[in-house]
Amino acid sequence: MKKLWFLILALSTLALAQPSDMNNSGRSEASKILDDNYSHHSIDLRISYWNNARSSTSVNVPGISIDVASGGISGEIMYNYYLNRKFAFNVSVGAMSNEVKVRTLSTYTSIVAPLMMGMKYYFTEFSKDIPFRPYFAGSVGILVGTESSEEILSIKEHTESAMGGYAGVGSDIILGSLIKLHTDIGYNIFTDFSEAIGNRKNYSGAEFSFGLGFMF
Repeated sequence: MKKLWFLILALSTLALAQPSDMNNSGRSEASKILDDNYSHHSIDLRISYWNNARSSTSVNVPGISIDVASGGISGEIMYNYYLNRKFAFNVSVGAMSNEVKVRTLSTYTSIVAPLMMGMKYYFTEFSKDIPFRPYFAGSVGILVGTESSEEILSIKEHTESAMGGYAGVGSDIILGSLIKLHTDIGYNIFTDFSEAIGNRKNYSGAEFSFGLGFMF
């Protein structure tokens, strides 16, 4: 079925690009270059900033007392499948270490991990002269929160999930047939955790991300 749709798209492009004049001839050549460099898959490595967490660090000496609340920075890997030159389906998984506390006799850590799937809509055609490909993006999924505390005689763990979604805009920057950069900005909306994960029950907020993609 995928090959059939691609064949229909290719035939339509050729039909619209018949070299009846100089402009059509140039368009035909551009379409040929686009077909030769068209990739159906990409793996993106992303770094995101979530505008929803505090940042603090404290170290006490000579005793052991360390507080780290670095939340807001997350790493993410995303797989994109390009249905055609306008639409792309994607799935992603990320992780953000929200809070770490180390005391003389105890430790506490919390991590939140978004698991999302969504679509991108590219509203301009790719051009070898203008490699920017802006898009609208939307996704839905779950945010998994995990916290654990260790003391001398006990270990406690707590894991739960929240439902949510993301909407935003961004752009791919094509550097060649295999490499691209991308950046986007949007907003996350999630339901509350029943209990706080890293002193927060809700992780809704703006998100800015950038990264490097490998196309194949």
